[in-house]
Amino acid sequence: MTNPQPSPLPSGLSVELQPWLTISPSSSSAPKARINHLKPCPDDSRLFCNDLRGKLWVAESKDSGSATEFLDLGGIFPNFIHTPGLGTGFASFAFHPEFRQAGKPGYGKLYTSHSETATGSAPDLIAPITPDLSQLGIVTEWTMSDPAANALGTRYTKREILRIGFPYNFHDIQEVEFDPTAQPGDENYGCLFICLGDGGSVVLDRPENIGRIDSPLGCIHRITPILASGQKAEDFTLSGNGKYYIPRSNPFAAAEDPTPGDGWAVVREIYAYGFRNPHRISWDRGGSGKMFCGNIGESMIEEVELVVKGGFYGWPAREGAYLFDVADKTHVYPLPDADASGASYPVTQYDHGEGRAAIAGGFVYRGTEIPALRGRYVCGDIVSGDLFAIDEAGMNPAAHTGTGDTPAPPKFLGVKANGVAAHFLTILGASRADLRLGQDNDGELYVLSKQNGKIYKVAPDAESGTTPPEGDEGTWQALGSFEDGTIGKVAPSVTGTSVQAVNDPVQGPVNRVLRLHSAGSTMVNAHVAIPNIPDKGRGTVYFRFFLPDQNHEHSWGLSEQADPNTSSHFKVEMRSTGSDAGQVEVRDAGSYVPGFEAEPGVWYSAWLHVNNAGGTGNDSFDLYVKGGSYGVPTLVKSGVGFRSGTSSALKTFFWRLAPGTEIYFDDLHVDPGHNNLSEPVATDWKLVDRFEGEAPLDSWDLPNRTAQASQILSEPSGNRFFRHAASSSSTANPKAVAAKRLPFLTQVSKTLTIFYRMRLQGTDLKQSFGASSTDPSNTALYTEDDFSPQLRIADGEMNLYDGPAGIEDFVVPTVDGAAAPLLEPDIWYNVWLVAYNGGVASGGQTWQAYIQGGAFTEQVQLGDTLHFRRQAELPLTHFLNIAANGGSFGNKAIDLDDIHAYEGANLADPLAPVWTETVLEKADGGVTLAHPTTYNRAFQMQESDDMKSWTPLGPVVEGDSSWRELTVPIVHPRRFFQAAELSRRDFHAAEWSTDFPGTTLPRGLSLLSSSSWQQTDGLLTLTTPAAQVSGMVARPGGYALLPGDWRNLTLTVESKSKRSSSTPQRDVVLIFGYVDEAHFYYALVNSASSGSAIVKVAGDSTTNIQSPATVAGKLTSNWQSLRVLHQATGAISVYCDNLSTPVMTATDTSYPVGRAGFGSYDDPADFRSVIAKGEQP
Repeated sequence: MTNPQPSPLPSGLSVELQPWLTISPSSSSAPKARINHLKPCPDDSRLFCNDLRGKLWVAESKDSGSATEFLDLGGIFPNFIHTPGLGTGFASFAFHPEFRQAGKPGYGKLYTSHSETATGSAPDLIAPITPDLSQLGIVTEWTMSDPAANALGTRYTKREILRIGFPYNFHDIQEVEFDPTAQPGDENYGCLFICLGDGGSVVLDRPENIGRIDSPLGCIHRITPILASGQKAEDFTLSGNGKYYIPRSNPFAAAEDPTPGDGWAVVREIYAYGFRNPHRISWDRGGSGKMFCGNIGESMIEEVELVVKGGFYGWPAREGAYLFDVADKTHVYPLPDADASGASYPVTQYDHGEGRAAIAGGFVYRGTEIPALRGRYVCGDIVSGDLFAIDEAGMNPAAHTGTGDTPAPPKFLGVKANGVAAHFLTILGASRADLRLGQDNDGELYVLSKQNGKIYKVAPDAESGTTPPEGDEGTWQALGSFEDGTIGKVAPSVTGTSVQAVNDPVQGPVNRVLRLHSAGSTMVNAHVAIPNIPDKGRGTVYFRFFLPDQNHEHSWGLSEQADPNTSSHFKVEMRSTGSDAGQVEVRDAGSYVPGFEAEPGVWYSAWLHVNNAGGTGNDSFDLYVKGGSYGVPTLVKSGVGFRSGTSSALKTFFWRLAPGTEIYFDDLHVDPGHNNLSEPVATDWKLVDRFEGEAPLDSWDLPNRTAQASQILSEPSGNRFFRHAASSSSTANPKAVAAKRLPFLTQVSKTLTIFYRMRLQGTDLKQSFGASSTDPSNTALYTEDDFSPQLRIADGEMNLYDGPAGIEDFVVPTVDGAAAPLLEPDIWYNVWLVAYNGGVASGGQTWQAYIQGGAFTEQVQLGDTLHFRRQAELPLTHFLNIAANGGSFGNKAIDLDDIHAYEGANLADPLAPVWTETVLEKADGGVTLAHPTTYNRAFQMQESDDMKSWTPLGPVVEGDSSWRELTVPIVHPRRFFQAAELSRRDFHAAEWSTDFPGTTLPRGLSLLSSSSWQQTDGLLTLTTPAAQVSGMVARPGGYALLPGDWRNLTLTVESKSKRSSSTPQRDVVLIFGYVDEAHFYYALVNSASSGSAIVKVAGDSTTNIQSPATVAGKLTSNWQSLRVLHQATGAISVYCDNLSTPVMTATDTSYPVGRAGFGSYDDPADFRSVIAKGEQP
């Protein structure tokens, strides 16, 4: 069974999560503090919280705003360990119920459990099949002379009472606790319950270690460390190590050995058994007194058990109310009709749908602050951050359990932050919650997260108004995606190209975005109308933005003005300033306050949840951000006041840029009337690198670069690629690192797909490729142990690393049961690495590899699913390539190109065409084909006679949201057709031409600058070129741009200057390699004796780059044919009047790809024909 449980339903209840205090970080990266428990001290107001990395913290009371260090196990126990995680470290603590009762045996006694290396004394308890110890779990008793002190100090004694051996590095001691409901004379009084996981026995294929009473693993134990008040010695027996007592009332204290003669006696400490990972236990205080256990499942089911003495809970034969097969591990199966297992089944359970993966056991709420929650067991999911509320009265075992039966199904408990419906992940700004629950002496609840080390109080939902409805992907209204190459309805205050649609500065021509540029001394205002967010209304505004640097002064936000033009017109305002570099601020009423940290060169998504409250008071907004270090939509500011209150509707999105700065925006959307945290733009491949543009390796980390061979080369087509070899000399280099930060973080619980092309220059080499979660300050520290997925190529053979959860070595991949063929030199291969960065306990930290090319004529998987080499449960941050030579390995290079990353699993080729809808209509002797198009995409009809191989049919056309038709004759008895959307990530042969028919501008042609144009049938006229923009580098005053980007371009224009022949300097310009208004080339063909030139515009400067340096005047008063050839290699040639010899040439590689166009520097001119031939992405 793959989806065994229905999704939980809402409970109808919600709570407010209020930040209480933050535990001091024990790491600089998430998880900041591995806080694990929050427990009250009996008989006083203090609350204690432990960090798995070794420290115990104390807060004076629930009204405290800070915590102080109480003790540090790492500084006391030399063999203490807290890695590799999954519960390793300072796991739990418990106060003896008599801790504050002077004169009682338990006065001043505290108990802790922690992990140590498998050294020193032999363990007291160990599983039958443990050939090698992985680590130890230690239970220690501490006795303080002053239990009221807020630090352990030096006046204490300690003694080890129990040492347990574990075969693997997870699922060891999870919790130690005393029954808080027990009173002197009760059976449980003074008894310490110890929860032990299965020690990874099922992962190690040793299921015989669990589900038995002669093994300590997968059990809840009950011991008595000391004889407490009211306890009699005759009711106990001494433990085997003589350090604690075992109650004679324990269910197996006098049991017979079920397997006599095997050397393994009954473990008399066992209270209940058959657990996979009894992560948390609690008792219903002030209610029924029931004992509950949150039991983390394997791959499918999370469960809560009602724990009874002697109970068997099924593991490893059962997972939840399902059959479990230890040979499968990834599915559950129906229970047998005749169930003779004797297992007790969970009283509530859920499956791993929707990102849920591990239960965080909780408490039955018996506090007073949230009356509606009383009597409900509150628990959550560690990974997804979901909270659940289950009626305790229904949490009872059924008389008969069928497959999947759940006596009390879990129901979602809603969460709010500052009165706004939210999700715990959103509050944290992470994709893994690392959620735990705590409780104080009053029965009030707390939510903890390792991610940020924060503890949140669970408070009543104080929202007085109606919660706004939630929107989704279908409720967004688009304002602009700019894919058509125009700025749409955006209205700039400065004419010219201060606001224009350009290629994405990161992704290139695959995406067009809005660039706002305030040149020189010019202030730029711009705005676009939005669907109104009325007074007394709510709405969400979504947009993406990109800061190219930190030397800027921009503001953007929302206004009630139809034509805003000054700062006071902002109502909702964000800004980024050079004076506070790295920080995006928000205007909160009368002042600017920090909003969030933003890096230059990174796209961020923002959601503004706007509450345009009635009248001029209480207007506010919440800001959510994703991008950079924010892996999911993160609530960074809430309850931010409008710059000034308004009783009017918000009508416009408004930008205001100080002189000399620029910023990029994209994907503006509004959802009026809803709070919406969905992403209106579909997930797509993100470019890591194509190695085009200037100095592409500057964005890579190449430590010790001079020692390794790293260079950018070009193919005859002009395509550039990265060639990497270990050594740049005859000296061997054992570690040549090339690393690049991925365009997004792959958080824990998420999947990353990396695609790249590679080509071997020979087989005598050793290089590895993959992804890493290591983000060192010095990338020279990278080693092969830092790979998560790792594909190694050595002597032409591929090897895949299977990490610690597998065989911990390289394996030779197989295809169809046989070893994969060796890779051949001089062949481009496509490679996909799919990495599931989930938790190990949830089947994560695994990966697969796929390849296509050479002998692999179709995409194939290489072998089976493997395990990460570095099993870290941290975000994946980098693409990593490590080359080495020396010894038996040579120094041949590998070529890399077209590296892409995808958020999720995706086995599509990002460079390949995407097939689109095609409509066929029979015509006389033929068939008419039609297909829809979209802006910024190229399309071509394809045909086939076997639906396997396809050949182009008809021309490549640029899309514009219209349907395109093509009529072809029927010449074959079998003929199939498809329309292909060609990838903007690759290049294809293309042609565009026009002779300006009619009076409608040719399809896709953009008239830029503030110049004036006029079209009559067969003629386009530039009537008035624009004046130069103050403070901006001089450039042509009027020009038109053709659709799309071009490489290896031949641009031919028939033109005639409209200036009088007596004017000494008449000109026409041809534009090419156009990136934006300040980065392009133009060929100036002038009538003056020395005025013609090839000019490079580079930001604030222009340079004449032609040869010869002085070019005689070539422009006449007649119609002329002007032509420019621009090769991706950098070669430029300009021709006049169809001559075969260029009038001027140049070589420059700054802009190998860009838009093309025509116009004039400062003259009116006529144009009657334009032809562009070359390649387009």
